Amino acid sequence: MGPRRSRTTRDSAKPGLEASEKTPNKNLVIENNQTECSVVTLFKKWIVNARAWLVRQNTEQFINILFWHSIVMTINTPLARLTRGRWSSVNIFYWGSIVLYWLRFGSIDIVGTNDSEEPRLDEAGGIVYKTEKIEKGIDFAFGFHAIAGLLWLLAGWLQMSILQKNKAWHRTFGVFAIFTFILHMTASMNNLYFNHMKHTPLPRLQLFMIVIDSIVCMIIAMIRARKKDYAGHRDAMVRCFVYSIEGAGTIRTVAHVQAFLGLHVTDCQILWNGTSTNCLYGYVWRLLFTRFLSMFYLGIYTVHRNNYNFTKAFFMELAGFSLISVCFIHQRSMVMVDLM
Repeated sequence: MGPRRSRTTRDSAKPGLEASEKTPNKNLVIENNQTECSVVTLFKKWIVNARAWLVRQNTEQFINILFWHSIVMTINTPLARLTRGRWSSVNIFYWGSIVLYWLRFGSIDIVGTNDSEEPRLDEAGGIVYKTEKIEKGIDFAFGFHAIAGLLWLLAGWLQMSILQKNKAWHRTFGVFAIFTFILHMTASMNNLYFNHMKHTPLPRLQLFMIVIDSIVCMIIAMIRARKKDYAGHRDAMVRCFVYSIEGAGTIRTVAHVQAFLGLHVTDCQILWNGTSTNCLYGYVWRLLFTRFLSMFYLGIYTVHRNNYNFTKAFFMELAGFSLISVCFIHQRSMVMVDLM
């Protein structure tokens, strides 16, 4: 009887051993699931905290964020013109490529009038446009637009942040701010007329509507200021500022996202000598996404504003623009509108 009991004991121990062998695998699966859940949870918490932080910002801090973001994204273009001697569609990594080029070859041409074409810098900087010798008027068109845009960006930021609480300075400096805004709009219209990138009618219409939206918001802001509707004046000026800087940091942010997703319009433009004539679909959607990003900025301000009429107007505008954008999902409909 004794040996039989020992066999049964051994037989009964086998399932236990198998269970103990399977237990670590189960534990690993549980640990992996917990790790995945913890990553997702942390990401969700980060999103919630970021949203809460954005909503808590007042108008002054909100404008500060837009200003510094646009400055960092935009200042690269005129600085590249000074170092390269020609206008380039550069990104924030452009200066790193310059340092690497200098470390590798020991020298770099920074003379503004030189027409040299270092391919490494060209590839790092994106599109390198034709020089003034080849394309007459490009320096005035792009230079006027860059200087006027940066002046308005600086003046608008000062007017709506640092000088916001000082009524005397706000009113006095407002004259200069309006002057820089007029310069900026004039430079934008001049660029549309010059049309170095050879845009077709639909993108030109989109760019023209940005100018119109900005001007209309500025006029509304001035009317409300004269009527001493200071809350309405601030609402219109924030909308004007957001729309008017779409050609600065906003569109460049969209361009970086497109490049990350492999949908960069610049790749198409390089194939066609820097022009956008044959890049209709990508460029139209770049401008559409630029307005959606502006609507995102205004949505943050709307939550902060917490006003029924302003919120209603925001959602009506968002719905209308979304409906228009849906019409351009298919390239055929886009081409039909472009040919009208």
